[in-house]
Amino acid sequence: MEAMDAKEPGWKFDFNKLQALSSSLYSHYEENLGRIFPEGASKELREEGLKYMALICAAAEPLLTASMKRIIGEESFEIVKEKLSLLFPTDSSEHITITHKSVIDFLTGEEGEVPKDNSEKRACLISPDMMKSAHVNLCQHCFEVNGIVGDNDGNAKKMSATNSENSGNDNELVPILAMMGSKIGDEKKHVSTTTVVVSHDHMERMKTYALKHTVFHACKGEDDAQVQSARSDCILNFKWQFQKLQLFGFVAIKSDFDAYLKIRTDRAATLVFHAFKLSLTAILKNPLLLLSQLVGGRLSLEFEKEAFPEIDRFLEDAMLCLVALGSVAGSKAEDCTSVRVSWIPVAQVLDSAGHPCWTVFGGHVGFVISVRLDARGEHVYSGGDDGTVRKWQIESGECVLVMRGHEGIVMCVDVTSDGSAVFSGGDDGTIKKWDAETGVELLTLEGHEGAVMSVRISVDGQKVCSGGADKTVRLWNGTTGASSHVMRGHDGMVHAVALNSDASRVYSGSEDESIREWDAASGECLRTLLGHTDVVQSVCLSSDGKNLYSGSDDKTIGVWDLKGGALVRRMEGHTGTVLSVCELPDGNSLSGSFDKTIKKWDAITGECVGTLKGHSGAVNS
Repeated sequence: MEAMDAKEPGWKFDFNKLQALSSSLYSHYEENLGRIFPEGASKELREEGLKYMALICAAAEPLLTASMKRIIGEESFEIVKEKLSLLFPTDSSEHITITHKSVIDFLTGEEGEVPKDNSEKRACLISPDMMKSAHVNLCQHCFEVNGIVGDNDGNAKKMSATNSENSGNDNELVPILAMMGSKIGDEKKHVSTTTVVVSHDHMERMKTYALKHTVFHACKGEDDAQVQSARSDCILNFKWQFQKLQLFGFVAIKSDFDAYLKIRTDRAATLVFHAFKLSLTAILKNPLLLLSQLVGGRLSLEFEKEAFPEIDRFLEDAMLCLVALGSVAGSKAEDCTSVRVSWIPVAQVLDSAGHPCWTVFGGHVGFVISVRLDARGEHVYSGGDDGTVRKWQIESGECVLVMRGHEGIVMCVDVTSDGSAVFSGGDDGTIKKWDAETGVELLTLEGHEGAVMSVRISVDGQKVCSGGADKTVRLWNGTTGASSHVMRGHDGMVHAVALNSDASRVYSGSEDESIREWDAASGECLRTLLGHTDVVQSVCLSSDGKNLYSGSDDKTIGVWDLKGGALVRRMEGHTGTVLSVCELPDGNSLSGSFDKTIKKWDAITGECVGTLKGHSGAVNS
């Protein structure tokens, strides 16, 4: 600004020359773009400028200048780059950056302002159609970088996603693919539709971007040919997925499948995605274990292979890779500990994709005794006989927190409705409160003279109810840890407790075959519900508070009317102890049993409408 243009020492700020600032960031951007592309600017310059900005807005991460040159041409790039350098500067690593996120919001209208005069919302500069076109261009660029080339109509052609002659760096990126040699797929030559000279370093970075984001851009661009090519050469290409898994992990795989399955109904892709999820426990330990998981049965759906030959090819490529690994490890085992695969199955030994089990969490050493899902459906908490409480991220399947402190088995867990704290009961007789974000132990509640078998938290988090092997039901202050009531009356250990929505009533199931209802204010037993002929292992209230579900060693689920206290339904079907019960949002219910199954029950008829198999042991929670 002229007001700040001082040439001599001791200069003074000239307020008379100070120009008025824009009333908002958006007005500031409008004025700047108006100066960059004045009314007299050529149509070609405006179009190239909009294309340049649309590509930046559509990119999943900052683009390399080399990528932009290949897409819009080197001459156009130099002209537009200079004019837009204030809004989109280039950093030291040759990435085109953005001065502030609000620039993107301004250009795309994602958070457009409403002018003070209450006129219509400002029109975006980069329209949805322009964004789609940008995604198509970025996808085509990713195709070219990885060996997928376009024909004269811009349609994608068949390629080998990771084995192009010019890509030549699979050996550097993912050494394991080198072991596969020519056993998998045909070699394809990389064909570039541009004449821009790109350094080796830039080419490697462009390939990394393409590996991460090709499917994303194909799905956002919604070009049928590109989506189809992304399906065959990325989503259902074993080499592509295996390389991506090793470099970026399962979350990157999941993002691709989520984006693709959001716009396409595709049974083959769904099955491959399911196979990844079923293999999650193994691949989180070592991505190489994906091979033996796939060959061990995750994609062994004989009845679907004829309908989906691409699944057969996916499996064949995994087998070839596994054989290649085995031969290398067999020749120099001492040098291949990082890539050794311990077994090559000759028959199906694992549950296949399409199985009702959608994913598996693994990490506990020993039995998992109790699990709870948080209210937002983002995390699962579990307690096991290894003495730990674990927090699992549902999206990634990873164990994100391990809480240690109990001196023995963790018998039960529960999480507050806001997800801020976790309570666990152990066979050491204590209840512990943990910070759900950090895993720090906040409180230890002591009083039970034996194992704590069940723990439940009130909706407001202020009351904690527990049942123990000492035949007592106890109420605690969830903030201070102080004991408020000790409720006695059962003639056997208390296996399960439940609280109603306002925490005014407590329900407990016991080894004495009874269920008791307690007044939370006084600690008095209000009534005893009789009907089971063996130990009551679990109790659960319906969402409306009118009914109580109970599971028992007598292999049945009881449904109780809490208004009159009558047993109104007995659901039979399990061949072992019913260890857990819960109600679903639709009013139907689920039960887990010692017979290794989960059963779904119709809320109206009480009939079993589904059985889930997959556990190799009792379903405890």
